[in-house]
Amino acid sequence: MQKTILSLPEDLERIIAKILQQENSNEWIEGARLLHSRYMDDRINNKEIINGMRDALSYLALRLPATYSQSISAIDNVAEIIPSWMPKTMLDIGSGPGAGVIAAKEIFPSLEEAVCLDQNSDFISIGRKIFEELNMPINITWKKGDMTRGIGAEKPMYDLILVSNVLNEISPIQREKLLGFAYNHCSGILLIIEPGTPTGCGIVQTASVNFSHTSLVAPYIGNNIISRPDFWLHFSQKFTRPEFQRRVRQNMRDSSLMASDWEDSKYSYVAIGKIPAEVLPWGRCVGPVKLMNGYLEVPILTKDFLKEIKIMKRHRSQYIFAKKLKWGQIILREEDCIVSIVI
Repeated sequence: MQKTILSLPEDLERIIAKILQQENSNEWIEGARLLHSRYMDDRINNKEIINGMRDALSYLALRLPATYSQSISAIDNVAEIIPSWMPKTMLDIGSGPGAGVIAAKEIFPSLEEAVCLDQNSDFISIGRKIFEELNMPINITWKKGDMTRGIGAEKPMYDLILVSNVLNEISPIQREKLLGFAYNHCSGILLIIEPGTPTGCGIVQTASVNFSHTSLVAPYIGNNIISRPDFWLHFSQKFTRPEFQRRVRQNMRDSSLMASDWEDSKYSYVAIGKIPAEVLPWGRCVGPVKLMNGYLEVPILTKDFLKEIKIMKRHRSQYIFAKKLKWGQIILREEDCIVSIVI
C-alpha cells in the first residue's frame, strides 16, 4: 500500500516550479479558475479542454499533482496483486506532460521504454522539458496524434498501457474504439483511471463489464463485477500540495482563509489483465471506516457482495484490524473481518 499522504518527487516539484516561474504567473494563475470550471463540467465530451500554453501551464500547476497521485496509487494497487511482475514497456494514452510514466517508473523500476501519446503539442513540449531535466533512466518517445485513432506501431505490444482521465472527454463510441485498440496492443495490464465521480465511476464500470471475459486484476475480486445503485466504487488518495499549487488554489478561493496544504483526490480505476493475479484477497475496503458507538462500519467489496460490515468492539482482534484499514486496502482472509452483522 502507498503512503497515506503522497508528495510529488522533489525533483519533479522543483522542475515544475522552475517552468512556471519562467512564464507570466498572472496568466496561468488566472487561467486555472477557468480550467477548473471546464473540468468540473460533465458535458465535456469532444470539447478541447486545453487551449494553448496558458491552459497547459494552468493544468501543470492545478491538476498534475492529483493526476500523479491517482496514477501512483492505482499502479501500486496493481503491483500489490502481481508482486513479481516487472514490466519493461509502457504506452500512456492521453499522457499530458507524462505524470503517469513518472508514477509507473517509481512503482516499477523495471520500466525501460515508454511512449507518451497526446493530441496537445503544448503538453508534449512541457513533458519533454520535464524529462530532460529529470534524467530518469527510461527511454521516452513523444507522439502527437488523435488518441481515438490509436498510434503507429512503435511496438506491436506494450507490457503496461495507461488510459488516465481520457474516457470522460470522448464519446461512448470513441471509448469503445480506443479501449479495443489498447487491449489489442497490451501484453500485460491495461489500466483505466477516471475521476471518482458518479460519471467517472460509471465509465469505468462499463469498461469493466465489457472486459469481464478477461482477468480483472483490481479493484474487483475475481471477475465478479459487484455494484449497487446507491454506491459508486471509487478510491481516495491524499497528497501534499506543492507551493505552486497552493498559490493557484488560494487565488481560486473566495475566502481570505489560506487554502489547505493537502488535497484529497478521488478516482475510479480498473486493471484489465492478460497476466494472472498472484495474490487472491478475500476482499477490499472500499471507503472510509466509520467509528460508531460500540462498533465499526466497514464498506467491503468481495467476489460475492458490496456491503457495509458491522464489527463489534467486543470482537477485539477483528475490531483492531478493521480500525486500521485504509480505503483501498486488500483483506486477505475473511476471518480478519467478518464476525457479525452484514447490513
